[in-house]
Amino acid sequence: MKSANIKRSIIAITILTIVISLAIFVYKNYSVNTVHKTQLSNTRGDIKTNDNIILATSKGNETNREYPLNDTCSPLIGLTERENNNQSISGTKGLEKSHNSELNKRIPLVINIHLKLQAPIETILDIYKKELGADEIIVSVMDSETGKILVLATSNRFNPNSIKTSDSQYLNNNAIELEYEPGSVIKPLTIALALEKNKIKITDEFSALNYGKKNKDGEYPNGIMEIGQWNISDHQQFKKHTLTIEDIITRSSNIGTVQIARELSGKEILDGFNQFGITRKTGIELLDEKVGNLPTLAQVSAGELSGNLNIFKSTISYGQGVRTTFMQLLKAYNVFNNNGNIISPSIIKTSLASPQEKVLSDETTNIMKDLLIKTVDKENGHNPTIQGLEIGGKNGTANIFMDGKYQQKYISSFFGFVNDKERKYTIGVAVNNPTCKGKKWYYYHASNSSVPVFQKVVGIMIKNDYLKQSK
Repeated sequence: MKSANIKRSIIAITILTIVISLAIFVYKNYSVNTVHKTQLSNTRGDIKTNDNIILATSKGNETNREYPLNDTCSPLIGLTERENNNQSISGTKGLEKSHNSELNKRIPLVINIHLKLQAPIETILDIYKKELGADEIIVSVMDSETGKILVLATSNRFNPNSIKTSDSQYLNNNAIELEYEPGSVIKPLTIALALEKNKIKITDEFSALNYGKKNKDGEYPNGIMEIGQWNISDHQQFKKHTLTIEDIITRSSNIGTVQIARELSGKEILDGFNQFGITRKTGIELLDEKVGNLPTLAQVSAGELSGNLNIFKSTISYGQGVRTTFMQLLKAYNVFNNNGNIISPSIIKTSLASPQEKVLSDETTNIMKDLLIKTVDKENGHNPTIQGLEIGGKNGTANIFMDGKYQQKYISSFFGFVNDKERKYTIGVAVNNPTCKGKKWYYYHASNSSVPVFQKVVGIMIKNDYLKQSK
């Protein structure tokens, strides 16, 4: 009896030992495989520049995301955060967010940014932000024919490797996320729409509404236009009582632009701005893009039947009462340098050509391009003309509208193009809240802030063989 019990005990112990060993084997193998799979899932695709420089990477199978060039290309690149008890990471801003799915599938992301332009331009922006006392400076360079964004730089960057509390104000990409009133850089759009609709001719002249005696320089008083209870005035003084279209754009006349806008119906001006991309997403491959806003059709059409001017249509014609983004304006200005075609700006490198849509006829485009070149030639102060290159554009100095009123703060900008015999680029510069008081009060004028930055950008492009001056 005892012998039988002993045998049964030995068998039970043997079975138990086998079960435990099997359980341990299964557990170890399951754990290893699980960890291995988890680690593989945490491996994230690199983000690289067009010139194959790594901007973001995940070494090995770690959940850490590393940014070898620190703050370069932020906030465009964005940042990530850990999830699922540190077992995975997810993009929370910038390209890390907009392309989170692909990156987590270990698909590398190559962008159109050229580091040998981006890096020195970021350095220039750091210098000018300090000199101008500005809150931020944004610059972008776009290939006019393809829509590729070669540079998207800001003075306000952060290091994703070591985020600080003070960096929170720099996390947004204000080239697409900041809406603001653009000011005079919108005037070429208004003039182009009126030309395209055959509402005006390039030979037309308009009243400067500048009555009174001449000053010692032979200039009449600043023109004033009354619209209901509001007065619209010009900052420039003229030596004559009539203005050509060239005068209106090169001297940035509000009064002349309003008279041109009067020739357009409310629907025509709203539809036209929409065709240029105002109040629409630009198509750039980023999330969190704002679209701006325009007055309603009823507002801009008020008084049309009786032939009266209305304040809404009048002010949006020269850039007040309309809100845009930096990227929308870059896309709109590209039309003038791309044979009247509108094309979406592109950050991601691809073999597919971006679709284009005809917005302006060749005739209107050529007229506008010529006017923008003349505007640069007649620029006061810092003239952006560079010998041996074709340069055109328009600057603007716009009051910042905040808390229900216009502040004594400004966004000064320059949008335009620069071409050599083979290549064409569209460039935008926006300086947010430069100094407007004290000894350097004049920095708030675009000619003393955004235009000098534009000149430096073109200089960097020449130095790095993106432009070649003709002799």
